[in-house]
Amino acid sequence: TKTKLIMAKTASKSALIFTRQRVAAIVEVSRMVASAVADSVEKSQTGQKYKDNKNLSAAKEVGKASIGAFVTVWEGFEEALVIMAKGVKHTTCDVVEHKYGGEASDAVGQGLDVVGTVGQMGREASKLTVKGMAKTVAKESGKELINRDDKKALKDKEE
Repeated sequence: TKTKLIMAKTASKSALIFTRQRVAAIVEVSRMVASAVADSVEKSQTGQKYKDNKNLSAAKEVGKASIGAFVTVWEGFEEALVIMAKGVKHTTCDVVEHKYGGEASDAVGQGLDVVGTVGQMGREASKLTVKGMAKTVAKESGKELINRDDKKALKDKEE
């Protein structure tokens, strides 16, 4: 059983690394697609109309601030979840060690590590769905358009 837990832990960590690499590759492709979409939008008649709209600049600032706030809160939730999970793991291992001994505690700890890794893999894998990829392309396209306008505004101020 101990050997199987060690093997499961190793296999799940390897699978997580593989999944993260696939997600990173897809995000990179999404960025390239987003750049092409941003180019098309920028050159379109609608893009030109929005470019000249003064209210759009203010709306973009509000949007950027809102997205920044949301991301900060979301990352805080994720960090809190990780801290709580580590605390639960530590406490559970302590209780098992007290009642059943160190070997049982180690087994529980490794089992909980596997569960945590599988959970992380699930989060990463959700980015590989069609919906997840569409969200990534949309998000990256928006970022690209906003960043381009910011860079142009900065360049205009310098001149």
